[in-house]
Amino acid sequence: MAYVSVFPVSRKRSAIGLGNRRASEWSCTSRRAAVVMGMEVDELAVQLFDVGAIKFGEFTLKSGIVSPIYVDLRVTVSYPKLLETIADALTDVSANAKYDLLCGVPYTALPFATAMSIKNNTPMLMRRKEAKKYGTKKIIEGSYEEGAKCLVVEDLVTSGLSVLETVDPLVDAGLAVSDVVVLLDRQQGARGNLKENALELHSVMTIAQLLDSLKSQSRITEKQASDVREFIASTQVKMPEQKDAKEPSRKTYGKRTDDVANPVGKRLLQIMGEKESNLCVAADVSTKSALLALAEEVNISPESQRQGPHSFNSCFRFYEHRWARRSAS
Repeated sequence: MAYVSVFPVSRKRSAIGLGNRRASEWSCTSRRAAVVMGMEVDELAVQLFDVGAIKFGEFTLKSGIVSPIYVDLRVTVSYPKLLETIADALTDVSANAKYDLLCGVPYTALPFATAMSIKNNTPMLMRRKEAKKYGTKKIIEGSYEEGAKCLVVEDLVTSGLSVLETVDPLVDAGLAVSDVVVLLDRQQGARGNLKENALELHSVMTIAQLLDSLKSQSRITEKQASDVREFIASTQVKMPEQKDAKEPSRKTYGKRTDDVANPVGKRLLQIMGEKESNLCVAADVSTKSALLALAEEVNISPESQRQGPHSFNSCFRFYEHRWARRSAS
């Protein structure tokens, strides 16, 4: 799809996060439309449908709910021109947002944010889903300074929870976040949920616009569109209320060590606390009797197990294998 710029999108780029580079007036003007609407949305919707990013049928979601529509925008990485069009659309629809940096919500939105960063020469950050336990142990990767404004980029939103999971560590790192840009708003509550968290959502298209576009281009029937509308209306998502912080009813592994007298059991609970997993020991034995004998050797007897709120089975993982193979080795 050819885009022709109808007016330049200009902003003042801050020197924050740009090292010794001087702040200067810059332009995002390119061969694209500055407003993605009307025919442009129709064409983008059709392209997404044609590459298989939008599917209609019966799909069981992670929640177990059967949905008449399935959106898989990961496939767009295999279509560079489409990815470029998406980057242009996201840039255009967030033209009024003020930002110095971009950060894509992992993982599907990372290519979108990267494409926007390269096309517009805008610095980008990456948020890790989990902080490294070695090296710098950072959860936000990239170069930035405290106070810089960051635009969060997402592929689609339902409740907005995944956006907040990215916004929180950005704010914790000292960045300012007030705007979120998304390709598709499923209209299931995200806009309101984000607004309650002082975040403005900018969407290229809503699920209603997507359905209208695909129907007008004869890609789907009225029945398919109607099924999706009913599904969306019946599955609105509200963010769970924040509960007051209080002592969890179930003790952590680390706190359980206070209730265990056996030194081996205490150490195992410490390991489980550090690993955040109850699989802390692997015993390479061939029979259950051999496993019990090993437990006796390290003094984890049924009596010692009862000294604390942990079970023998949670400390050991038993691996069965052939005795002949073990003997041969």
